[in-house]
Amino acid sequence: MVRCQKTVAFLLQWLSLLFLSGMAVESSVTGTPSIARHAEVDLGTTLVAIKYKDGVVVAADSRTSVSGYVSHRYADKIVPVFSSSRSSCVLCRSGSAADTQWLANQARCEFQDRMARYGGLCPSLSQIAHYLKGQAYQSDSELSISLIVAGYDAMEQSAKLYTISASGALLEEVQYASAGSGSTFVLGYLDHHVRSQVTALEEDQAIDLCQRAIELAIQRDGSSGGIVRLFICNATGGVRELTPRVPNVNPTALPPPATTTKTTTSPLAGFQDAQLP
Repeated sequence: MVRCQKTVAFLLQWLSLLFLSGMAVESSVTGTPSIARHAEVDLGTTLVAIKYKDGVVVAADSRTSVSGYVSHRYADKIVPVFSSSRSSCVLCRSGSAADTQWLANQARCEFQDRMARYGGLCPSLSQIAHYLKGQAYQSDSELSISLIVAGYDAMEQSAKLYTISASGALLEEVQYASAGSGSTFVLGYLDHHVRSQVTALEEDQAIDLCQRAIELAIQRDGSSGGIVRLFICNATGGVRELTPRVPNVNPTALPPPATTTKTTTSPLAGFQDAQLP
């Protein structure tokens, strides 16, 4: 019996050494550690949501990556949580694909079950945002997430926007929200074009701003790409998905910068040279 145990221990040790040596050989041949092949699927992305006078427009790119490898070019990062004739809600996902999919499924099942139990009574967007916040905060392992909860709330008769971070921090946004790795490239654009509006935006204006913001992020962020997906939640009820759009990332399509002529003035202008005697 003792001899059998020693044999098994020797075989396990030999197999572990063989596995590690194989990883080292693969790393030396390919130039990248083999452990990178098992990296977590990441939704390095750009999410944008903008309110307009009748609802909210949300947009996202469709690229999913594993380290530096693009694993999916047409991923769906906007998940409808519920939809009724008066209220609707979508969840925009960025971060770890596994963590955000789990949270989206939890929220969708939880609130659809509540609607079935309470005779179709729609939850408020605040309830959904606080539920997701609690799931993120109480998780045993730290989740890699950055979420946007957007939709139209019939109870308050207005569009609502919430952002949720990995720590469980919950913020309600007033006009727009942006999340993901490409959000830093479009915040200035959104500040200029959304906050400067004196009157509420029309639906077409909000759609154009969302699409343009995603296109700008795709030009600069290596983790954003693919197509532009757009969803609309408004007072008419339901979640309306627009036809996915191919981003225009051609720099020549942008308007040329204004040219200015620079004039220089001599510091001795207006003075005449002194005449020597």
